[in-house]
Amino acid sequence: MVFLASLVLGVTPAVGLSGQALVSSGSSARLWHVFARAESGRPLVIGAIGGSITQGAGASDPEHRWVNRVSGWWQSTFPGAPVQLINAGIGATGSDIGSYRVQRDLLAHQPDFVAVEYAVNDPSQADPLHLAMFEGMLRQILASPKKPAVVLLFTMDRNGNNAQGWQSDIGRHYRLAMVSYRDAIWPEIEAGKMKLDDVFYDIIHPNDHGHQYCADFITSYLAAELEKYRAASKAPHFHMPRISPLPKPLYSNEFFHTAILTADNVTPSRADGWQLTGPEALGKGWQCDQVGGVLQIPVKGATIGLMFRRVHGSLARAEASVDGSKPVILDSSMVPTWGAYAAYETVATGLNPGNHVLTVTLINTSGATADSNRFEVWAVGEGGLGISQ
Repeated sequence: MVFLASLVLGVTPAVGLSGQALVSSGSSARLWHVFARAESGRPLVIGAIGGSITQGAGASDPEHRWVNRVSGWWQSTFPGAPVQLINAGIGATGSDIGSYRVQRDLLAHQPDFVAVEYAVNDPSQADPLHLAMFEGMLRQILASPKKPAVVLLFTMDRNGNNAQGWQSDIGRHYRLAMVSYRDAIWPEIEAGKMKLDDVFYDIIHPNDHGHQYCADFITSYLAAELEKYRAASKAPHFHMPRISPLPKPLYSNEFFHTAILTADNVTPSRADGWQLTGPEALGKGWQCDQVGGVLQIPVKGATIGLMFRRVHGSLARAEASVDGSKPVILDSSMVPTWGAYAAYETVATGLNPGNHVLTVTLINTSGATADSNRFEVWAVGEGGLGISQ
């Protein structure tokens, strides 16, 4: 089943753009195993992880989100298999935060099929840390118990920018299916066959039609693979393809084992002037408006990152360090006024895995009121747990 909202628009139908959208079909093995489970009537868990586009920003209601439409394809195609949707999208987050929370927010639900969408929130040009984090997140997904099928979705902003270049390099290394909203839509816009307002709600998020296209491109790929699977499975002596073992990392294995710490699962060893806050997008955290307030949290791993509230109007700053190292300054202010989000900073990297102490201290900005000088730690990320390079 392929949705054709674009017919209503009077622009090029999505089915006609599916060929442009397909970057790679990748290996079919994992997906064919999911098809077999679905045809036998076993329950399916359809998962997605990403930023606000995955969360559903720009869609007029939940059913118009691309994630829901993809889940709907599974349910309508396999009516005998109960389908559960796990949408692990969180606005304004990239694969840096995703690498820490993927186990808790997605893999704990044991998905059969996962769509990953970080092409807008990740930088167009990757640094070594983003390469390691995106790859580590994918390795965690691929190594999870059900060995889920994975598709990468490359969305774009209103200027046609995204992180497809480097993310697709990692996708090819793992023989993943990859679908590019940008490769299909942007040429149509450049050729004048489609207007930006046909598919965009704002400068980043797709509208209902844009969400429809994202879903159409993924479900067109799924439908084509299902046709291949059904034809092959009818052949005499058919054998289900073997799922290949996880290859060696392309860049790094540091974020293959990670954890995310919040007030729900860790107790600070010191909290002078800090109080509980939340729950926020990442869980319950800690807040402080007292200059000099000290928060100390026991941590492990080779890389320690901090996720904190950033919002327009804040004057709050803090400094963070691990084991007394040179502190990193954390600024919670931002110029845009659209709302608060979870900012991320790496506090320490290259540590020896083991027991460490993260210290966060509130520092003052002259003239700040108690409200504007409130600093909120939402979560702490641990990378390189049990690291094996």
